[in-house]
Amino acid sequence: MRITAVFLLLAPVLVQGQGSGTIEGTVVGALTQAPIPGVTVIVQSSDAAGKSGKRSTTTDASGTFRIEGVDDGEYVASFEHAGFAPFGRDDPSGKPFRVSGSSPVRLRAELVSLAKLSGRVLAGDQPAASATVELVRSGVMAASARADDQGIFQLESIVPGRYLLRARPETVQKGVADTKSQDEGEPRESSPQGGELADEKLAGEELPDEATDWMPTYYPGVVDRLTAATLVIRPGAELYGHDFSLRAAPVFPLRGTVHTPDALPVPGATVTLSDAEGRGMSPQRTKTNQDGVFEFPRVPEGEWRLRAQQRPVNITWSGTASVFINPGEPAAPQLWISAPFDVEGFVDYDDPPNSSRTHNVTALYLVPADPLSEQYHGFHDKRGRFLLRSVQPGRYRIRPTGAVPGYYLAGAFLGGSDVLNQAVDLYSRAEPIRVLYKPNGGRVQGQVENGQGSLVALIPQDEGLRHTQFIHTTTPGHRGGFELSGLRPGDYYAFAFERAAHFEPDLLEDVTFIRNLVSQAVSVRVNDNSASSVELKITPWPEY
Repeated sequence: MRITAVFLLLAPVLVQGQGSGTIEGTVVGALTQAPIPGVTVIVQSSDAAGKSGKRSTTTDASGTFRIEGVDDGEYVASFEHAGFAPFGRDDPSGKPFRVSGSSPVRLRAELVSLAKLSGRVLAGDQPAASATVELVRSGVMAASARADDQGIFQLESIVPGRYLLRARPETVQKGVADTKSQDEGEPRESSPQGGELADEKLAGEELPDEATDWMPTYYPGVVDRLTAATLVIRPGAELYGHDFSLRAAPVFPLRGTVHTPDALPVPGATVTLSDAEGRGMSPQRTKTNQDGVFEFPRVPEGEWRLRAQQRPVNITWSGTASVFINPGEPAAPQLWISAPFDVEGFVDYDDPPNSSRTHNVTALYLVPADPLSEQYHGFHDKRGRFLLRSVQPGRYRIRPTGAVPGYYLAGAFLGGSDVLNQAVDLYSRAEPIRVLYKPNGGRVQGQVENGQGSLVALIPQDEGLRHTQFIHTTTPGHRGGFELSGLRPGDYYAFAFERAAHFEPDLLEDVTFIRNLVSQAVSVRVNDNSASSVELKITPWPEY
């Protein structure tokens, strides 16, 4: 596997016109700082003015490279070597430069050795043949491999870090419906009871009480990802013997109906069942019969999301619903589909009446809470109003973005309730969304003991606000002093992290990662238009 590190090189233009520039530098290991020979360095013009096109060279035994005769302009550089990957958002070579004149541009790239991991997955006392084994990071699949006939898997080219290991049995990956046959092939014949099924089981058959299916399972053999073991994978590691067994769980039939707003049944609608608990289960699909009835015969207990879609003419109608599968409590969900609609809103800066202002550019995102749903966003106009067109009915998180100097994001109101970053159901054109910014935010100031070069992070204690919009960071001064201003009032965790070679800022948004560090945090309360003080000590960044 070859992984490419891409860096944009920009800097102020010193001389107009073309010149004879030079790009030189070194490539080293991120941890050892040892030179890496044989790295392919590619430099390519990223603007119309550059005429050198694509240039490449290879690092020598000392890890150095040099490209001469480069025209003035902006460039993109990449570094490629089998078995290595780029490392760290703060890599010095990621800083912007522009080639201009005869002064050489010097780069320093840091790469890290990739790792390997292998093991075996069983289903009972048999190999889990063809199971998909995945490394999961912050809820996202980072690498995957297919187990062989003996259940043996090998994951290669792994970027060092902290992961969960998950196996998904082949039957669960396919779901109880074959997506292609449902969406592209001929629909199956409806059952006598009127429900077109997602597998070969007749609608009238009741599953026995002991009916079970193999579930997606996390290492060392648990279904709940919160109890899964975190694997620390170091650079160049070759890890063996990660054997574990799939877990089985009871499954139950789920039958429901799809209607129009006029309570008419909807035949031929595609119904998707998706996991609402992040267990790694693939979506299942089926279609409604002539009576608008659908059925999924084998559904594990827990929370699920249903989405129905139908295209009567040129517009897709849709509807969503939550459903809980509990033993002994049959579920009979009803889905109501409707046409897409527009979402309106405005930005409110909490100004006095009759005041005038220039609106900063901000945006509103509708982030789908349902898997496979579409995301929508819109920017406001000069009057502070925005319009999101043709939004499909569904469940969304309302997430405004954009920084306004001197103001903090106070809330997003729908129907008088603050729904900022919360999942809400949007089914039809409703009253406008009011995005509220307020002046005079709070401040946090303090001191970090031996804090030079560290990173101070202020993270909301409310896990629903763990987003870049509300996570604040700064670098202390040479004596360890720092200040953060324009803060949304509330309770925060304050940290001072060492900038280790493997420091990853993205993990500050990871709820599970921060939960494991809360005992080392200092709690601080931020109030409107006032300052809070805090004294911090260095928190070591967790080892990968």
